[in-house]
Amino acid sequence: MNEKNAEIISSVFEAGNGPKALELLVNMYFNKRSYTKDDTHETAYKEGQRDVVRHIVSMCEVASGRKLTPKVIHD
Repeated sequence: MNEKNAEIISSVFEAGNGPKALELLVNMYFNKRSYTKDDTHETAYKEGQRDVVRHIVSMCEVASGRKLTPKVIHD
């Protein structure tokens, strides 16, 4: 992972409403079950969403040098 890219992504989610936006993304796409019974395409689509958010969190962790623990909101 490129540290410069991690710093760029991290800067977006550190300022202003960034932390809240990251929290929303985590709760909308990462903390949800991705499996959809009898629909492999939907499952793959949801896993793709989940992976993008996981990658953003990972880049923020690399840039900050600490483990992030976004607040979890359950439906």
